[in-house]
This record gives sequence, structure tokens and C-alpha cells, in this order.
Amino acid sequence: VALPSPRDAVLDALASRRPVLRKIAWALPDALQPKEGKTVWVQAYDTGGTLVHDLQTTHERFYMATGVRERDGVVWIGSLTAPSVARIDLAR
Repeated sequence: VALPSPRDAVLDALASRRPVLRKIAWALPDALQPKEGKTVWVQAYDTGGTLVHDLQTTHERFYMATGVRERDGVVWIGSLTAPSVARIDLAR
């Protein structure tokens, strides 16, 4: 599972508030909008839904993971913002 960004406490607080407050927040200029966390975050679950791997790190040029695939001991991660894919060798 690819997780593009950690949760944002301000956005979580707004989720339970009146809809008009969320509309006001969405209307704010881009400079005032919450920014995504610059993290690389992927998780793996077994067939019963139990979390078995949780990898979270940072990289200055790669973040906002939106796709992940493991094949032959290599984890490939796609990003919404990076012009490349990340590779993690599990055998290391």
C-alpha cells in the first residue's frame, strides 16, 4: 500500500466541523493551503489484513508515493510528483 502523505492534524480537525468551515478552508489561496508531507511511505499486509512491513523515510526529490509493487525482492514505488520511480532492494 502506498501512502502519499502523513495525516494532517488541521485537516483532521476540520473533517468533523461544520461544512461551511471546510468550504472556507478550500477557498484559501494556495500559499495558505496545507502542504503534503514530503515522505516516502509504503506498507505491506498479509492476507488476513495484518500489517507486516511499514517503511517510512524521506528523500529530498522523491515523495508523494501513489503506487507500489514488489517483485523478486525489489520494491518499486511510483510518485505523483517525482519524474522517476524509486527502487528498494529487500535483500540488502
